Amino acid sequence: MKTLLTAAFAFLSLVVMAQNPYDTFLQKNNEPPTEYLEGLFQEKDLVMICERDHREITQYDLLYDIVSQDWFSDHVRNIIFELPSVSIQNELDNLLFAEDLSDAQIESKTKHIYQNLGYDLLWEKTNLYTFIGKIARLNRDRDKDKKIRIIGADVKFSWDNIKNKAEYQEFRKTLNHRDRNMAKNISDWYKSKANNKALIIMNYRHAYTNIYWKKEMKTDNVGRYLKEEFPNELTNVFLNSYANRRYSWKGKFHAKKKWDLAFQENNNKAVAFSLKNSPFGSDRFDDFPYLSTKLKWSDTFDHFIFYNPLSEHINSNGMDNIIDPEFRKELERRYRIIDKELTEGRINTLNKVRLYRDKCIPSLK
Repeated sequence: MKTLLTAAFAFLSLVVMAQNPYDTFLQKNNEPPTEYLEGLFQEKDLVMICERDHREITQYDLLYDIVSQDWFSDHVRNIIFELPSVSIQNELDNLLFAEDLSDAQIESKTKHIYQNLGYDLLWEKTNLYTFIGKIARLNRDRDKDKKIRIIGADVKFSWDNIKNKAEYQEFRKTLNHRDRNMAKNISDWYKSKANNKALIIMNYRHAYTNIYWKKEMKTDNVGRYLKEEFPNELTNVFLNSYANRRYSWKGKFHAKKKWDLAFQENNNKAVAFSLKNSPFGSDRFDDFPYLSTKLKWSDTFDHFIFYNPLSEHINSNGMDNIIDPEFRKELERRYRIIDKELTEGRINTLNKVRLYRDKCIPSLK
């Protein structure tokens, strides 16, 4: 009798699994992200990926895998990031289009760019710093028409123009229009030449294309502005992550674990697919906890990439020796402008790479 019950339960489990629409969908839709992105760029000029937490580093392995493909160099070549500021673009171009730079020269130029990346006192996320250096080394051995360009979309800003607290506070007021201005920077670039294509990386809500506080009051997102201006030229992609909880640092799973369990059942293979007409796309959009809408995932994102389960996501802050003696004086000045002190402890933290697992990430166990 016990053997029969065991067999019955095993059979029932197989039936339930076979009827799981997420598992069934992934069995039939298993295209790798790099190949899927190549297909998107055959149809669209602008492909926007929703970045995970700014600190997460494995997503930049995926980005490098995409942009180092021959098809990317042949047909796209441009990557637009939320950060850097447009004000540092000339130095970025000088680095990435230079000929015969040594590793030491690449490191020095990358360090200077990162010290002046934007309006933060110092952007301490390791991933973009490492990525810029990797692209510079990749470009070094390529012809000019195959070199990859990194373009900053963030608002115009230079610390050289900020002399005191009042000037900095006056600038901060302009950030109320940051998304609109970033979208305009991208739009102006796109319309400046024919046949422009770009992979756009925007963090979190900035990549949303269709979300609103109320039906008559749409939210201020780069993705929405660009989608409304270029409805046929732009598509957006969500990269698997965890969802924020309302007013809490603790994260939660999308779709109440159903997605992550399905990817686990699929051996956590990297995969990309269209959300339209998929069980994933039919679920309620639950990435942004501060709005209650009836939107589905396919209403807000066109495509989805799964790359590494949450258990393998890693955060990183700091860059080795980013604060040299000369820059220390400048960073101390920036801290004084906001009435804070640059402590030795803070310097030591910023001056070395620190890898860690985000405590916000929920566990499937």
